[in-house]
Amino acid sequence: MLHRTMAGGNVPWTMLDAVARQAGVTIGKDYPTPVVDHAARVLAMDKWQGMRGKCD
Repeated sequence: MLHRTMAGGNVPWTMLDAVARQAGVTIGKDYPTPVVDHAARVLAMDKWQGMRGKCD
C-alpha cells in the first residue's frame, strides 16, 4: 500500500518519501498538500465543545 487510509479517505501525503520518489510523486506539486490540519481541527473542536453553553 502506498499510503494510509483515514476515515475512509486517501491520505497520500502520509506516504514514505522513498515510496513517493519511487512512484514519481511530489506532494505539493503532483498532488495537493492537505488543506485542513486535522490534529488542529480536533483540538479546536474540543475547545469549542468546552465553551458551549458558557456564553448563554
